[in-house]
Amino acid sequence: MSIRHFLRARQTMRCHREKWLRNFTYIFAVASSAWAAQISQNLISTMACVLIVDDDLSVQLTLEFCLQDAGYSVMLAEDGPAGLRVAAEKQVDLILLDVNMPQMNGIAVCQALKANPALSHIPVVVMTSCPTRETVSHAIAAGALEVMSKPFELAQLYAIVARNLPGGEKKAEAPPAQSPRIQPEGLPPPNLRSETFGLGN
Repeated sequence: MSIRHFLRARQTMRCHREKWLRNFTYIFAVASSAWAAQISQNLISTMACVLIVDDDLSVQLTLEFCLQDAGYSVMLAEDGPAGLRVAAEKQVDLILLDVNMPQMNGIAVCQALKANPALSHIPVVVMTSCPTRETVSHAIAAGALEVMSKPFELAQLYAIVARNLPGGEKKAEAPPAQSPRIQPEGLPPPNLRSETFGLGN
């Protein structure tokens, strides 16, 4: 073989090798991207979604922070009609529903949810800062699984959410009446890592 033929063959081999490396790199990048996307999709699909319906922004943000910190997906609604829209448009696994709201109170929202065949399966936990016997009985009669007092403890919040999500086998019941704890006005936002928090009505 002449030197010219040898150099030409060597150049051809180099071109084939570079082409193979480019193809391999591309295939590996596509496969890695698809693998990462699948993992991300699996994580999202297994993350329970909690809808918070409360007209008090501080309560919304407090609950959102705590639940996201625990690994839940969270959606927010500022009143009853907005909560019904979100529940109808999105896939929701649990609703935390405030009682005292303008336009449509939490009891009426719960009744509307349970009257809708497409939404009646969604578990509902009613929240109130005044868990009187009348409020609790009305909430349970409307279809709520539980009534959560505000302010609440972090451990209590996590326990209530966990047992009321689908698969938690929660039966409708009311917690023992508690004396509501009042947060003085004008104080800075609560420490989200503190034992007790949760403002609003």
